[in-house]
Amino acid sequence: MKKFECTIKDPLGIHARTAALLAKEAGNHSCRITIEADGACVEVGDLVGVMCLGVTCGQKIAMECEGLDEDRAAEQFQRIFDI
Repeated sequence: MKKFECTIKDPLGIHARTAALLAKEAGNHSCRITIEADGACVEVGDLVGVMCLGVTCGQKIAMECEGLDEDRAAEQFQRIFDI
């Protein structure tokens, strides 16, 4: 299991376009990927669930990747959030 935290830098937070990008990237991996914000946790592939988290700019999130390609998945998602 790989887990990391990051702070959202996008002024709009995690909005529809970002949630769609995350869901698309999740589809490229064969592991379970979750995102947690303020105690709520959803699978990244759940577009509506990710948007319902209401993540704003400056907010910290935690991501967890667990499964066959968890290392590669964690690396890709860290890259996405470093932008």
